[in-house]
Amino acid sequence: MQRQKSSALILTTSIWLFHGVLSMLFAPPAFAQETSEAAGQAGGVQPLGGGSLTVTNYSKCAGAVGTYIYVYGSQFGSTQGTVKFNGTTAPVQSWTDTQIYTSVPSGATTGAIQVTASGGGFGWGPSFLVATPSISPTSGIVGTAVAASNTCFTANSVKFNGTTATYSQNGYTVNTTVPSGATTGQLVISGTLMGYNYSNSFTFTVNTPAPSITSASPNPTTVGTSVTIGGSNFGSTRGTSTVTFNGVAATSYGTWGPTSVQATVPTAATTGPLVVTVGGVASNNWTFTVSPRITSLSVTTGPRGTAFTITGSGFGSTKGSSTVTVGGATATTTSWGASSIATSVPNGAPIGSDSVIVTVNGAASNSSTFTVTKSNTSTALVSDLNPSVYGSQVNFTATVTPVTATGTITFKDGSTTIGTGTLNGGVGTLQISWLSVATHTITAVYGGDSSNNGSTSAAVSQVVNAPNVSVPAYCQH
Repeated sequence: MQRQKSSALILTTSIWLFHGVLSMLFAPPAFAQETSEAAGQAGGVQPLGGGSLTVTNYSKCAGAVGTYIYVYGSQFGSTQGTVKFNGTTAPVQSWTDTQIYTSVPSGATTGAIQVTASGGGFGWGPSFLVATPSISPTSGIVGTAVAASNTCFTANSVKFNGTTATYSQNGYTVNTTVPSGATTGQLVISGTLMGYNYSNSFTFTVNTPAPSITSASPNPTTVGTSVTIGGSNFGSTRGTSTVTFNGVAATSYGTWGPTSVQATVPTAATTGPLVVTVGGVASNNWTFTVSPRITSLSVTTGPRGTAFTITGSGFGSTKGSSTVTVGGATATTTSWGASSIATSVPNGAPIGSDSVIVTVNGAASNSSTFTVTKSNTSTALVSDLNPSVYGSQVNFTATVTPVTATGTITFKDGSTTIGTGTLNGGVGTLQISWLSVATHTITAVYGGDSSNNGSTSAAVSQVVNAPNVSVPAYCQH
C-alpha cells in the first residue's frame, strides 16, 4: 500500500516536472504591445501544481524592467499571492481572481511567469521576454531592410501604415522591407502566442527616394528652351517639385512623370549644375551648359570707345568672370544684367567688321557684328614766337588727339608745304627761321593712320617783321 502511494507520488511529480519543462521549451519568442483578446480567454499553459489555477496570457509578452503588464487566467483567488518572472518576485499593483496587474522586477530574465495563489495553488504562463522592442532603421525609402528586434510572438502579418510587407522571422527578430506604396505611419507587426493575438506598433518614416538625372536634352542650349530631363524617382506629378539651372528655378514646365520631366531654361540661368528636387530631396548634379544669346546691339558701327548696349539672354544676374569681346579684344562693361549689358568698343578692337561675343562661365554666345571705324582726330597748332623778326627761329608745335595717333604731321604756309614731322605721343614739331617778312597762314595737317582719320588744325597767322636796322650818322645826310 505504501509502495503504491510512493509510486503515485513519483508519477505525479514526474508529470508536473515534465509539463513545466514543456511549457518552458515550447513557449514562442515574446514581445507584444497589447493583446486583442479579452482578459481571461481560455487557452495558454494549463495549471501546474495544486488546485485549478491557470495562467493563460499577458497584456504584453515582452518588456524591459519596470514595464507594467496584466497577467490573465483563473483561480488566482481573491487574496493576493505572488508573481515571479522566471523566479524573480515582482511587485503586485492589483489582484483579482482572473487578473493581476504587475511590473517586470529588477533582475528579471527571460522566462515563464509563475503565479502562486495565497492558498498554495500555482501555475506558469508563456515565456516572457525581458527586453525593449525596437526597429532599425526607423526611416527609409521603399526597399529599405528593417529589422524588428524582440518580437516575442510568432508573426503572421507586417504592415507599413496599412500596406502589407513580406517578412521572415528568426527567433525574436522579424526581418522585412519597406514595400512599394508604403507611406509614413505605423509599422505594425501582428502575430500569436499560445493562441492569443499580439501586435507591436512602431512609427516609421517612409522617405522620398532621391531623384536621379541620367540625361538632359538639348544640352547646351539657350534660355527659353524646353529641356527634357531623363532619370528616375521624379514622382508621378510635379506638385512642389522643382528644376533649377545653376540655382535658378524654372518657372515654366511641360510634362512631368516618374522618369521624364520637361522644364524651360529660365532667363537668368547660366552654366552650372542642373538639379531636380522632389519632396525636399535633391538629385545628383547634372552638368548643364546654358549658352548666352545676343539678340541685338543698340549701336552697330562706330570708332573705338563707342558705347553700346547688348540685349539678349542667359548673361547671368552678375558679371563674375564673364566677358564681352569685340574683334577678340576684351571690352570694359559698365553694367551687367541677365538680358542687358552696357559696354564700349575697346581700343584693341581691329578696324573693320568685328564679332561681338558674350562668354558666361565658359559658354560663348552667338556672334553679332560691330563695324569698327577709324577714330576722328583733332589737331591743334601753336607758335612759340609770334610775331617774329625775319631770321629768328620760330617753333611750331602740332598736337593730335587722341595722343595714340601715329604717322606724319605736315606744316603748310597756305598751300605750300614748309616742313613735315613724325608724331611722337601725338606731338609733331617744326623749327623754321626763313619765313619772309609778311603775315603767313600756317596750318598743321595730320594725315591719319590705320586707326585714325586725318585732321587739320586751325590756321595760325604768323607775323614776320623786318629787322630793326640802325643807320650811321654819316649816312643820314
